[in-house]
Amino acid sequence: EAFTLKAFLDGTARRRNWFSFPEFFGKVVGPYLLGHFFLLPLPMLFFGQTAYMNSVFNLLLADVVTNIHAFIVIATNHAGKDLYTFSNGCAPNSGTFYMRQVVSSANFR
Repeated sequence: EAFTLKAFLDGTARRRNWFSFPEFFGKVVGPYLLGHFFLLPLPMLFFGQTAYMNSVFNLLLADVVTNIHAFIVIATNHAGKDLYTFSNGCAPNSGTFYMRQVVSSANFR
């Protein structure tokens, strides 16, 4: 059965070995957000609240720019019109799966 946003939000995704909404934020996103955006700039409080807020803003901006850069690099490598496509699926993490990853990627030089 497909993973849907509704199943994620109402918790039924947990029966399919997916994180529920509270687990996702408590175990996956929460620790990252807490550590990266609140604890990492905490020493800047010694220089004042403005320095702390500027540090948080800079971290948020750096995260956004990094994600945009990663999207641009990955999308151009996996979304070309000249890339080979496959009509039927294969088993995840098999030799065929990895061979398809290599064949269906562009190599820009």
